[in-house]
Amino acid sequence: MRCLSITPESTLVVTSAVECEPTDYVLLTLAEHQGATASPFRMSATEGGLLSVAILTVWAAAFTARAAIKALNGGDPET
Repeated sequence: MRCLSITPESTLVVTSAVECEPTDYVLLTLAEHQGATASPFRMSATEGGLLSVAILTVWAAAFTARAAIKALNGGDPET
């Protein structure tokens, strides 16, 4: 991380992050930016596939449980 400050003479001065003033610009590397903006939705295609399989499995289990409950609770409609 680096700090950029603009002097009154319109020149740029690059300093280390320790010497940053509140009015300075902060430059981050790509790795620093990705670490600072971590998102649970940033995943690879493999991870996304595993997540979708897990969600579909839960949906299928819920559908099966609901169908079983309906079958057990549903009596003969003619009686």
